[in-house]
Amino acid sequence: MTKQILTLASTLLVIISAVAQNDNEKESPFTFNASYIGDFVGNAGGGIKDGAGYLGYGGIGVNFCTEAAGWWKGGEFVLSGASTHGATPSITLTGDYQAADNIEAGDYFMLQSLYYSQTLGNVQIMGGLLDYPSLHAYTDAALLYLNSSFGYNALLGYSYGIAVFPMTAWALNVEWGITDWLTWQTGVFDVPYSFDDNPHNIRWAFTKEKGAVVSSELVFGTSFGDGLEGSYRLGAIYQTAMECYELHATLEQMFWKGGSRSLTAFAMAAYEPQKFNENYANFAAGINLNGVFSKKGNDAMGMGFTTALFDNEYEQETAIELTYKYTFSERFYLQPDLQYIINPAGMEYTGEKGKNTLFMALRFGIEF
Repeated sequence: MTKQILTLASTLLVIISAVAQNDNEKESPFTFNASYIGDFVGNAGGGIKDGAGYLGYGGIGVNFCTEAAGWWKGGEFVLSGASTHGATPSITLTGDYQAADNIEAGDYFMLQSLYYSQTLGNVQIMGGLLDYPSLHAYTDAALLYLNSSFGYNALLGYSYGIAVFPMTAWALNVEWGITDWLTWQTGVFDVPYSFDDNPHNIRWAFTKEKGAVVSSELVFGTSFGDGLEGSYRLGAIYQTAMECYELHATLEQMFWKGGSRSLTAFAMAAYEPQKFNENYANFAAGINLNGVFSKKGNDAMGMGFTTALFDNEYEQETAIELTYKYTFSERFYLQPDLQYIINPAGMEYTGEKGKNTLFMALRFGIEF
């Protein structure tokens, strides 16, 4: 296993060297990328206990463009690895179900992406190790927030065993741009093993017992007035082994724009029949102001909430989040974040019902 990891790292280093040596020559088909996110976090007044910690997520990868290599148009190979490390605040501090910090995962080093993408006219086909929420059931505006349920609804992460951060799984996804304003996509995603059984994401097996997730979605695009764009998604998934389904909808709409400043609202909803899982519904909504203090639009502030509904003693958990992100350059940003978590429902770690709590974070991000 260690040998496989070292082989992957060595391959990436060779590619990086090749890219560096060809900077002054013709356009290279290789594109190198690396990033790191770090969070200083703290919990006060409730949950499991007061305390603080640090957690991080780093990634390194390379893309290969077939057209730049002189092969064929529209093709791209993607390979990346990732590391998560540090504190686990939802498990040890807040006791919340929805995961207040979206990079919390524990200490792992893994193969994260390994896929091929081909564009044929208005159709895109992707196959390989893919991340479900980067393709389905999301809104761009909600990605500003740190709580995990803004990135993907809690039903997907817990009920279906679907591949969500930082895990990926083998999948085939087809997206068809039917018109300028209507897109349809469908995908089949394998259910990955848990981190305990697959810490490096290099153990794969397609079994009837694990099953697969079939997802289909319609995406409607809008544009009102002077560039007030929006996106509306309606979709459903079916888990073959569990024989259960989920329905979801997301919307995102910009409704004011002035120069580099804009105001965008979003909402997300998901539902599954209560007979399948105790967490049967998830709702989220928020509003983002881009260009709060920066005339160049380098900063953004958002306020939103996310609620998970349960058919048990907890009934519901709600997180209210206020966040502010300032981008100093293309490579660096800072993001202070506050969340007030009402009735944290992940308290199976203690066997007690937790008190409302205040979660605080300072995130920094670096990209290369």
